Amino acid sequence: MRIAIAFLVLAASLSACGGGKDEPKSARPPTPPTSTTSTPLSTPMETDEPELRLLSKNDLKAALIGLNDVPPGYTQDPTEEARKDKMFCDYKPPTMPKIGVTRGFTNDADQGYVTTSLRQYASAEAAKANFDKLVDVMKTCKTDTDGGDVLHYTVMSAPQLADGAIGIQIKVSGYTLLQNFVLDGPTLVSGGGVGLSAQEVANLLKRQVDLYEAAAK
Repeated sequence: MRIAIAFLVLAASLSACGGGKDEPKSARPPTPPTSTTSTPLSTPMETDEPELRLLSKNDLKAALIGLNDVPPGYTQDPTEEARKDKMFCDYKPPTMPKIGVTRGFTNDADQGYVTTSLRQYASAEAAKANFDKLVDVMKTCKTDTDGGDVLHYTVMSAPQLADGAIGIQIKVSGYTLLQNFVLDGPTLVSGGGVGLSAQEVANLLKRQVDLYEAAAK
């Protein structure tokens, strides 16, 4: 079975960037990592950090993680604009992101795949509205279908980063995919993986948040 990990990673990132053409992404055959257990949504952390500025598309692309940030054995896929995709349980997002970019890495030997995405909204308020909607939807969204496949969702623990985070465990046809979403100022940062441990996925997400914040401050 071919599972497009891009769908699972981008589904809750709330649609495509405005005005861009959608480019299809190759499907990746995942391998099941160790299952995780369901735990509550992480809470925002109080900080005195300066507000994050809006970035250009090129600056967002430059802020994506690179080949040296992922475990050994991975090759880098072409950088893509984040594309429109199916939402979790077909929910309607409050607003569209203005810019979205994503980058994936593949380990053909182990059939592993990891990707991170940056979706920037018009403002921090708009990003928060979309993040809050995702969190609310996942309180009741437990089962979904896509192309005849049945997907099972469970909220899992997520790294406590930036303004809030949610982790989602996705099970489909015997495979387990791990996906995290972080609200960071005007941007939703996402990171997911197949064939990696939950800690490895969390480490990659933290690295992506650090790179984005360094570019946006």
